[in-house]
Amino acid sequence: MHSLHTAPTPVRKGVAILLVLVCAIVAVMDKVDRDFDTGLTVVPGILSGTWPNFSVVLITATLLFATNFRMPFRKFVKFSFGAAAGATIYEIAQLWIPFRTFDWLDILASLAGALASIGAARIAFYKRALSE
Repeated sequence: MHSLHTAPTPVRKGVAILLVLVCAIVAVMDKVDRDFDTGLTVVPGILSGTWPNFSVVLITATLLFATNFRMPFRKFVKFSFGAAAGATIYEIAQLWIPFRTFDWLDILASLAGALASIGAARIAFYKRALSE
């Protein structure tokens, strides 16, 4: 029977760290631009307000690959959707947090981040292995 398992290598760890850094930097730059109107547009249009939700889920899941932690693919899928669920709970909680706003697009961005992390993980970090 075949199952999918992580195959951590220095190159794959480097790719994971690079992806995390790029997402984090773009999220910070987007937040600074929205808060201070710097004119430095790094995320286009409708994605601008939702990028932090997308990237936090993608980063949370991708950080696993920067370590030697091994996780079967099915558990990784659950982990990714768990991160999206956490971001969704926080988004819903914003209904009761002063000076915060609820946005359905943020929930969709969180789910998109989970799907992106699953797709990237399947392509770059998992390989078929015979399990006993």
